[in-house]
Amino acid sequence: MEQNEVTRCFLCGSVSSHVHAFARLSDKEAFLGVTTRSVCDNCLDRYIDRVKDGKKDRFTFLWPLIVLSFIGLLMHFTAEKAGYRTLGVLIVLLGIIIAGIAIYQQRKECTDARAASVEENRKKFSPIMCRENANKAGTQNKLVEMKLEYALDEYTIERIGKEAGVSLQTATLMKAIVLKAVVDTIGKQASN
Repeated sequence: MEQNEVTRCFLCGSVSSHVHAFARLSDKEAFLGVTTRSVCDNCLDRYIDRVKDGKKDRFTFLWPLIVLSFIGLLMHFTAEKAGYRTLGVLIVLLGIIIAGIAIYQQRKECTDARAASVEENRKKFSPIMCRENANKAGTQNKLVEMKLEYALDEYTIERIGKEAGVSLQTATLMKAIVLKAVVDTIGKQASN
């Protein structure tokens, strides 16, 4: 979480205003380190515009539809018993239902982004955008956002673990890292 004087956007390299730190964890919650991502307002606004226009993840609903329809139709037409044919039809219907849910979620996200103010959208989508980029870059199984609020006294280790979805040992380590980063930042500001 320790940053340079100026952080740069991971997309365009200009000065960023949104910085997010993520704890990289393995599948057994072994701590693999901390990764940071920062994004500038221009890149974030372009991302939000893509969400508002419905262009972000536009065709994700096709994958379950195509795969499950292929499997279901293959099972329906090649099976000799009626039970397997019925199962094939149910698999096709499952693909249609999953695609419908994906379309509904995308439309809901689109209308919510249109209804929200610029600041609300920036607050909501900056960690999402940074997490998507951090997921592409690492081999970790889980990324957990490390918020500065974790340094506050009202955030107990149990609360951090519950909110972040990690074990108490990992939550203790995350709180210690955030506290150290805050102390180091305050020390740097005091020396300047």
